[in-house]
Amino acid sequence: MIASLAGTLVEKEPERLVVDVGGVGYAVHASLQTLAENSVKFAVAASREGASIAVHAAAAGGRLRVSVEDDGPGFDASHLADGHGLQLLESRLAMTFGDRAALLIESRPGRTVVSLDLPFETTMPPPAPPLPPIETKDVRC
Repeated sequence: MIASLAGTLVEKEPERLVVDVGGVGYAVHASLQTLAENSVKFAVAASREGASIAVHAAAAGGRLRVSVEDDGPGFDASHLADGHGLQLLESRLAMTFGDRAALLIESRPGRTVVSLDLPFETTMPPPAPPLPPIETKDVRC
């Protein structure tokens, strides 16, 4: 998933890009899934008219920020319920990345943005080793 995000962020030869998020790509994928599910549950399902959800990603200065934004009713970000959604996500980020990652929340009625701020590196893969020479045998009769 992160490689596909990087492919949209980096236009030059994305097929040659190696993305390193500390070997924890699954943790990032699961975190983004939690954010998207929260938007569906609390913004879309909470409104008869439905709601809009947008996912944004940007990489700069060795950081990756992935945000999920919705236009739902909002919530009090200072009181995350223990053992649920965003509080569990915040704990998971701390266990995985320590103080190198953060969960950022901006919420008010009509707009909520929850962002993952993560360490991010892109490097070019090392060149492939040369192929061994092909041995030929004289098979004339």
